[in-house]
This record gives sequence, C-alpha cells and structure tokens, in this order.
Amino acid sequence: MYIPNKPAKYGLKMVMICDSGTKYMVDAMPYLRKGSNKTTFPLGEYYVKELTKTVHGSNRNVTMDNWFSSIPLKLTMVGTLRSNKREIPSEMKNVKGRKCNTSMFCYDNELTLL
Repeated sequence: MYIPNKPAKYGLKMVMICDSGTKYMVDAMPYLRKGSNKTTFPLGEYYVKELTKTVHGSNRNVTMDNWFSSIPLKLTMVGTLRSNKREIPSEMKNVKGRKCNTSMFCYDNELTLL
C-alpha cells in the first residue's frame, strides 16, 4: 500500500479485530486494494462482516472507525458515521444553529442513532 504522507510510504496494511479486555488481536486480514473484493457492498462493510463472524450473536458491542461503520451492517456497534451516508436522516445532519454540548437521537424498531 502506498501512503504518501507517511515516512515509510510503502507497506502492508492489516485490518484487525481486537478484544478490548485482553488487548489481544482476535483476527486480522490484509488490506486488499479497492475493487479486489467480489462483493456488491463497500470494502469497509466487507471487512467488518468477515472479521466479526465470531462475535455475531454473542451480545458483544463492536467499536469502529467511520470507514467501517455502516447502518446496513445491522450490528450492535459504537462508531462515528460520515455525514454523507444516505441512511442518515437529514435532521441528524443539520448542525447549524444547534447549541454546543447538546445531542440528538432518533430511533425506530431496529435502529438508534445518537
């Protein structure tokens, strides 16, 4: 992988799932360039689905970066969402005029956004 703004510009990138209690890596996959997965969903979702197979149905929460977080994953998770995701209601995207240190939430039968 080539990352121009890093001192070591070339290297291997690994995507990992780690246990927060033990701080050990549970599973990992090498990052393969964009377009290398043969699925119809985004690359970030692909890695999450593959790496979280062992924790599905275990009542565990997954915390992730916004490159990985996605509503269609249907996973109990904490993470930031990019504002350009089409699944986010427009009321949640508009931050102009909102007071500092406040929050909003919305929910339905399957999803809660905070």
